[in-house]
Amino acid sequence: MLEYRAAKDDEVGVVEQTTALGIDDVGISTQVAQTAITTFRAQLGTQHLYLDADRAYPPMQIQPHQYNEILSHDWTSEAFTKQFSFRPTRTLYEEWHKYFIALEERVSGAHVAAIRESRATNSAAPEFVDPFDDYSSAVQELLPHLRFVGVEGSGTFRTILFDSAGLKIPFSKLSGGEREIAFLIGQIDRFGLRQGLLMIDEPELHLNPDLLRTWVAYLRDSVQDGQVWLATHSLEAVEVAGPEASFVFEKDVADRVTRRVTALVGRPAVAALSAAIGAPAFSISKLRFVFVEGDRQSRERERFYDLCGDPNLNRFIEGGSCHEVLRRLAHVTELAAETGEQLRVGGVLDRDFRSVDEATLLGANEGAYVLECHEIENLFLHPPAIDAITARGGGGETRSGVEIVRDAADSFAGLWIAQCADSKLPELDMTPKGALSELSGLARSALQPIWVAKRDASASHFASHDEQTLWAQALDGAFTEFEERRSAQEWWSECLGKQTAKTVSQILGFANVSVFQANVLQLWNNGDIAVPQSLQSLRTYVDGLTS
Repeated sequence: MLEYRAAKDDEVGVVEQTTALGIDDVGISTQVAQTAITTFRAQLGTQHLYLDADRAYPPMQIQPHQYNEILSHDWTSEAFTKQFSFRPTRTLYEEWHKYFIALEERVSGAHVAAIRESRATNSAAPEFVDPFDDYSSAVQELLPHLRFVGVEGSGTFRTILFDSAGLKIPFSKLSGGEREIAFLIGQIDRFGLRQGLLMIDEPELHLNPDLLRTWVAYLRDSVQDGQVWLATHSLEAVEVAGPEASFVFEKDVADRVTRRVTALVGRPAVAALSAAIGAPAFSISKLRFVFVEGDRQSRERERFYDLCGDPNLNRFIEGGSCHEVLRRLAHVTELAAETGEQLRVGGVLDRDFRSVDEATLLGANEGAYVLECHEIENLFLHPPAIDAITARGGGGETRSGVEIVRDAADSFAGLWIAQCADSKLPELDMTPKGALSELSGLARSALQPIWVAKRDASASHFASHDEQTLWAQALDGAFTEFEERRSAQEWWSECLGKQTAKTVSQILGFANVSVFQANVLQLWNNGDIAVPQSLQSLRTYVDGLTS
């Protein structure tokens, strides 16, 4: 490996030196480095390609006056291509569009000329050789639903086109993950990097975990005789690369300088804990890891950060269902105890329809914290916060916060009743979807006059008479429970938080639920109203996590 250093000298100015690492003699080290540089420069092909993390894909429009310059370059020349491999990614993005246009025009023109010549000489028409065959195949390997079409050939706006289920889609209209894959494959294809070093910063940008695994596996096999280096915060990338090819860079807390680099394979405890936690082993002893219910596509993590703060210290990780959160928490806790790793880890569960005693027992037995409200979104329904918003004229409302929440929650009476009944019958292996859907879309006002008919219709989805009877009884109990609870002052913490918060945000005149929640947070952060006790308890639990 070569190392380049530049130092300022007061007498001679900047002194530059390139040496080969691992050779103690400075003279020999410098000579080896210069020989290597001379060898690389003599080769026409690209030996090094770095794709930085500043990757964004805004619509790209090539102006008509640029076509002359674009078509004048020999984009297939290795020497011409090589000089672009050190450009920022944003420059590569623009040049990539020019490359497609130029190559499409040149190949199309040459093919048309060859066809004319074949007709003039009465010979066989030439076979079309698509210069983008390799690129198209690579795109379909990673994105089977997407097919590269070519460059749009009409008008002044020229763009790269793809086909998805028969629909022509310009590059700018692809999803974030599709654009990321299509662009990065395009760079590997354009620069013809089959030997040398490919470096990509944050390959996980814009990609879901499954696509990231597929992408990293493709990268691993794309350089035939060379290396691929990935700078990543993603465990999925580490999984594909393998622990023997993964290294952990740890920064000094005081000056943020990386001073320790270790192979992940040499730290089995850290590797195992990282896999269980769901994130690479970066300073795990200095962070709090908290499993929460939900998946990575939801916004649970962001809500917990909003409410508990300090993302530099807290790591909230969506762990799936309640049972999956408890399983992962137990596994990590056991590993930490066995290996002696200092780890601060916990779990937070939704209260759902559990009683106070059930929630207390679950927390005590499993070492997790059970929210004092139905789910995390309920915290934003705290009536004093809504009263403060209406006092400023929010939505022109004259109802109290308690009334607004109650009326909004009434819209989801059927869903609340169905879910409540389902939670009371663990002996039923699986509740048919039809039994739930019979009620889920009904508001209280619509449900009350037809309750018996809808209850019986829901029960009819069960196969046996005994199950139908059990379900009908559970529904009657849940119906009564709903009517009793909706009039209580604490109903805001027991209703369906996600659905009710969205409706309340609309009642108060907010553009969306995120804006509503941001306003509630601001009221708490400014000290305009007191933070609810249930939120204080959650913060106390997170802050108190110890190894």
